[in-house]
Amino acid sequence: MKAELSIFGNSYLSNTAKVGVYAITTSWDRTLTWNKTLSATPQGTFSDVALDYLMLNSGSKRRSFNITELYKSWLNGSPN
Repeated sequence: MKAELSIFGNSYLSNTAKVGVYAITTSWDRTLTWNKTLSATPQGTFSDVALDYLMLNSGSKRRSFNITELYKSWLNGSPN
């Protein structure tokens, strides 16, 4: 079994950038953003370890991240 998070986007980078996918490790709702996890009064906490990452450069294309282990943990009863 394999689970992927796929996104499509445009990037206009002058250099290559590392972009990662991280699990949220606390209760959260759909309004959670990266900035809210980093604020003085965080509204969520994310894992220190990326589930997967890609090195991105300029261009428009679909990108996929492997989230198989996270998906398996959800199937085994872990909250998401």
